[in-house]
Amino acid sequence: MRKEYDFNDSKAIKNPYTPKLKKSLSPYNPATPGEILAGWIAEFNLSITAFALHIDIGRGVLSRVVNGHSAVTADLDLRLSEALGTSAGHWLALQMQRDLWNAKLAAKKRKRIKPMIHREMKVA
Repeated sequence: MRKEYDFNDSKAIKNPYTPKLKKSLSPYNPATPGEILAGWIAEFNLSITAFALHIDIGRGVLSRVVNGHSAVTADLDLRLSEALGTSAGHWLALQMQRDLWNAKLAAKKRKRIKPMIHREMKVA
């Protein structure tokens, strides 16, 4: 049975990743899926190795995602949704949000791309 939490009560969740998550959950810097996943794993009192075995992936793969060195894949998204009860696509959406944020930062540093102009075709 899943525990219910009052997320407005800072004492409700005893999670070592909470300070890091609070900083990165601002609308300007979305948390990595790995940061969020680390909180879930800690909540279950599991190690990376134990959770990786549970979802049948290599420990290194899960460790790279949790530490922000690799992105969530469609396969991992489905495994996480089955294990954690989240909807299919949830973890990919978090990854896409983070990737888009990083792309917007990179776009500010490059030369602006001019929009294409559509010219109407004249029918003879």
